[in-house]
Amino acid sequence: MNKFPDISNIYEKLRQCPYCCSVNFHILYQAPDRYGGKPGIFYLSRCSNCGLAFQNPRIKQEYIHEYYSDTLSYYQTKSEVSISTLKKVVSYTVDNFFNIIQYSRSKKINLIPKFVKNGKLLEIGCSNGKQLEYFKTLGWDVCGIEMNKKAAAYAKNVRKLNVNNFTIENANYPNSTFDTIIMGMVIEHIYDPFELLKKIANWLKPGGKLLFSTPNFNSFEFRIFKKYTYALHLPNHIYIFNKKILKELLKKNSFKNIQFYCHSFERDTVASSNYKYRATKKPLYKIIAKSFLLKKFIIKPCLFLLSFLSLTSRFSVIATKK
Repeated sequence: MNKFPDISNIYEKLRQCPYCCSVNFHILYQAPDRYGGKPGIFYLSRCSNCGLAFQNPRIKQEYIHEYYSDTLSYYQTKSEVSISTLKKVVSYTVDNFFNIIQYSRSKKINLIPKFVKNGKLLEIGCSNGKQLEYFKTLGWDVCGIEMNKKAAAYAKNVRKLNVNNFTIENANYPNSTFDTIIMGMVIEHIYDPFELLKKIANWLKPGGKLLFSTPNFNSFEFRIFKKYTYALHLPNHIYIFNKKILKELLKKNSFKNIQFYCHSFERDTVASSNYKYRATKKPLYKIIAKSFLLKKFIIKPCLFLLSFLSLTSRFSVIATKK
């Protein structure tokens, strides 16, 4: 990686809300890069008019790559070799219990589309291609976009997938190419998500499906943990959306049948507690962050219930192109 730039020169300040153009917004939180540990203090602002949460001041787009790892391991599934066999069994049992009792909903949360015979599927931000490979085995004609060179190379050379190494801004496909487009935890990283949704609408065939996931600004984690919320993820997350704005954006771009499915993913609550414990040293947050039994038998069931109230940290969205 190149020498890290002088952080005093890498910020830009937006003069109006990127969504509604209002000049009435305020800094909501300021926080360091808790995930990557890179230097700097970063800011999440919120528009007083439309409610959009967005990074401002923010890192200029030409510098944001400095805040992403360039190693393949960053994009690979974390191993659980350090977890005892008993904990693995308990974790597997509890997680699958909730998956079974909400089987149909779990498929939507995990961005598993209905199969289309001879269908073309694009995954934006496909990482090392693990999920794309799975879709290929189901019979989809797949392709992917991944900005990380090493992850894209792994997907292409090891998994033998059609994956392009470029940013979404440089992507260009003919209109009405795809039956399904998927992007898991991507839209919040994009500097112009409004243009992205326009592109996606053009790339999809009429009746095609868009499935994506993103953090939920209206989650209880943001209300409780505030600047320590794991989903804040500054400076990588440029926007934190709410359901209202996403629904408006999708409708403006010719999408219908818009559905939201909140996750019951305990890691975000645990990670938020860990961040707050590191900062405050309060024992309660350490217990939440470290107790395996509490995580699986108290936090997980509570999150499951809160997910039906749209109060958990992430949601998946499914929409149909008109």
